Amino acid sequence: MLRFLILPLAIGVRNLLHFSIISLELMPMLDFNSDEWHADETVVKINGQKYYIWFIIDSETRFVLGFHLSPYRDSSQAFALLNSVKDLGTVNAIVSNRYSSYKVPVKSVLGSSVKNIRVESFEDDVSSNLIVDLCQ
Repeated sequence: MLRFLILPLAIGVRNLLHFSIISLELMPMLDFNSDEWHADETVVKINGQKYYIWFIIDSETRFVLGFHLSPYRDSSQAFALLNSVKDLGTVNAIVSNRYSSYKVPVKSVLGSSVKNIRVESFEDDVSSNLIVDLCQ
């Protein structure tokens, strides 16, 4: 399920850039070999324009491994997101919502042994709600 967020451009970009600098410094020190990474996308509005921000989070460290901002919501964006994190570690499964854009990129980018756990609802035992929890 998509949630609409209103982000003032100046604050949103400044915080995102600050976060990126900190992340780049910490990345080499952390171990992202994990059972699961959680992927999700949500809608944001920046200066009245609708964009999709795609996130992927390590379920063990709860560290945002990568993000991708795009005006599009399709498998090309999932490819871009997964390609940006593929060298950070190994993962057994990607937990995502039922949106089909993750299905082919998970196998193509991360390998055929990586499972794509497509969550049916937020009440499931395994949920992509980890990202929503971190954003609240």
